[in-house]
Amino acid sequence: MIEGKIDTVVQRTIQKEVAFEGIGIHTGAKSKIVVRPADANTGVVFIKDGIEIPAKVEYTINSRNSTCLCKDGQIIKTIEHLMATFHGLGIDNVEVVVEGEEIPILDGSARVFVNKILKVGLQDLEEMKKFALIQSCMEIKENQDRFLVAKPNSKLEIEYFIHYNNIPALQGKMTYTHNFSNFLTIYSAKTFVLKEDLKIFKKLGIGKGIQIGSNAILVNPNDKPEKFIKHKVLDLLGDLYLLGYPFLGKLYVHKGGHSLHLQFVKCLKEQRKVKIVDAQEVTAL
Repeated sequence: MIEGKIDTVVQRTIQKEVAFEGIGIHTGAKSKIVVRPADANTGVVFIKDGIEIPAKVEYTINSRNSTCLCKDGQIIKTIEHLMATFHGLGIDNVEVVVEGEEIPILDGSARVFVNKILKVGLQDLEEMKKFALIQSCMEIKENQDRFLVAKPNSKLEIEYFIHYNNIPALQGKMTYTHNFSNFLTIYSAKTFVLKEDLKIFKKLGIGKGIQIGSNAILVNPNDKPEKFIKHKVLDLLGDLYLLGYPFLGKLYVHKGGHSLHLQFVKCLKEQRKVKIVDAQEVTAL
C-alpha cells in the first residue's frame, strides 16, 4: 500500500468474498454478514432481504449508541466498525449481505474485520479514487461543550477530546492523521462501557450482547485515556465514510459521539460543503 497523503490513487475492492458471524452488541442476537467484491463506482452497499441500502448518511436513523441504516423497512444496526474497516483499508466498493438485524460485534473493535479482509486480499481497480474535500470552515454544536469544528485540509487530520463524568481515564485528547499505518494503531481499540451505562442499557432494552472483556471494556478509573480515545476516533472514521467517499479535512472534536458525527456528515451534504475530487486533484494540493 502507498504511504503518504493517501494510501492508493485508484479505487479498491476485495479479491474474494469473506464472511463474519457473531452476536449483535445491542440485540444480543446471532447474525452473519458476507462481504463481496464490487465493481468500481459501486460504493459500499448493504443488502438485506433483497433490499439494497447504500452506506450513505441519508439512510441513517436515530440511534443512541450506534450507527444504523434503514430503507424500505429494513434496518441494519451498528455498522460503524465495519465502515471504519473499509475506510481504513481504502476499500471503496463492496456489497455486504446481512442476515440478521445487526452487524456482529466480534471483539468490539475493527480488528477481526481488518485481519480477515487482509487475509483474503485487496484488489485495486482501474478507475481513479475519489474523495470528499471540505471547502470552507464549519462548526456543529449539540450543546456548549459538545461540538465539532472542521477546516479545509488536503488530508484527514483529527484532534479528538473526551471528558466523561470526571473520570480521569476518560479525560484527554489525541491527534490522528489518517493513513494505513496510523489506522493500524487504532483499529484494535475496543468499545467501552461504564457501570452506570449498563443499568441504562438494560432499561432501554439495548446492550444485550455486551460481554465485558470479550467485546467491550469496562472502564477502570486508572486506565490511560488513549485506548478510549482511539475507539472514539475509530467510530468517527466509520461515521465519516457515510459521505460515500473518504473525507479530507481537519477536524477538532470535543466530547463527540455518533449523533454529533452524523449531524456533521449530514450538514456537509445538505450545505454542499464538500467537493468530490479525484486522487490527481488531491495530490496536486
